[in-house]
Amino acid sequence: MSDHVLENSEAAAANASTMAIHTIPMEFYGGKNPAPPEIPVTPAAQKPTTSVAAALPSTAQKSSTTAVGAARGIQPPPRKSFLVPGIVAGVVLVVGGFGVWWFAIRSKPVTVAVTVPPPPVVAVQPEPVVPVVEQPVASTTTATPIAITPPAPELLIPAHAFKDSTDGDNDGLTDIEEELWGTNGGMADSDNDTFPDTTEIVNLYNPAGVTPERLIDARLVTMYTNSEYQYSLYYPNTWIDQAVAEDKKEVLFTSITQEYFDVRVLPFPTDMPFAAWFAKTFPNESLSAYTPFVNKFKVSGLMSSDGLVAIITDGAHVYLLTYNGVAGRDEINYRQTFKMMVQSFKTASASTPIVAQDDVKFVTTTNSSL
Repeated sequence: MSDHVLENSEAAAANASTMAIHTIPMEFYGGKNPAPPEIPVTPAAQKPTTSVAAALPSTAQKSSTTAVGAARGIQPPPRKSFLVPGIVAGVVLVVGGFGVWWFAIRSKPVTVAVTVPPPPVVAVQPEPVVPVVEQPVASTTTATPIAITPPAPELLIPAHAFKDSTDGDNDGLTDIEEELWGTNGGMADSDNDTFPDTTEIVNLYNPAGVTPERLIDARLVTMYTNSEYQYSLYYPNTWIDQAVAEDKKEVLFTSITQEYFDVRVLPFPTDMPFAAWFAKTFPNESLSAYTPFVNKFKVSGLMSSDGLVAIITDGAHVYLLTYNGVAGRDEINYRQTFKMMVQSFKTASASTPIVAQDDVKFVTTTNSSL
């Protein structure tokens, strides 16, 4: 063996003795606690020897310490591995809670109080009191005729005590009658055809037509036909016709003013002269006060002096036509209209129609009263 190897062996032995001083002796294992051996004191002059433990790094020291604890039967405390995750979780909760609180604050609608000034007070002016003015009564031509009760048998011919209502233009048509026929209440000849309104109506022509036009063609009148006694006549188309009974012996034509024309069929005995029959049937009438006439259909008859009663016969019947006013009122409105109705009366035996206007000079009949 060389000297170099020998030197190394001695150095290793010295180091081993030094390490043995700091190593737990085997006597301590198994619970033994012998007295520590005496450690020789190193003289002061002697250079201190650095221990192996001191020379070892910190990791080696910890291993040595652990080994010593294990040799003594002492277990090291468990490592607190949950500490870091707990801290992290706490931080997350704190941050998350703050975020939720901040989001709630941000998402909460902001209510801004706006003060709206009250509307200005406007003084309300009281509405003016409008006096109630009674409106004038509408024209009687717009009213609706109603059914009426016919007169008693003893009053077949009304009393001759009627006078005409107001006639503004003095043409023979009352102002109400002018409204009925659509004529001008301020002109005697509404259509300026040289024929007065009254003359045209009585001759069954339209008083407001520029060219010759019959009343029936102008649709100003309606033709009534009695199927039981075979007669017909015209009446204003705004009036109503009403048979008193099913036998149609008596028919009423009522105006909007409740005045009405009555057409009654009376039996006529062939074995009695007409004058005798007249005196017996109408004891309060005088035959001399009646004037004969022939109407536009060549039908003969008698007309009272006031033009409000007409008596026509066809040899088998007597037709009594009367104008009846309103009870308690002495004025009438449709005298010329009644004459028109008499002029249009036609029996079954009458076959001659009215002539054209161009062929007549409006000579109504031989009786000027009609």
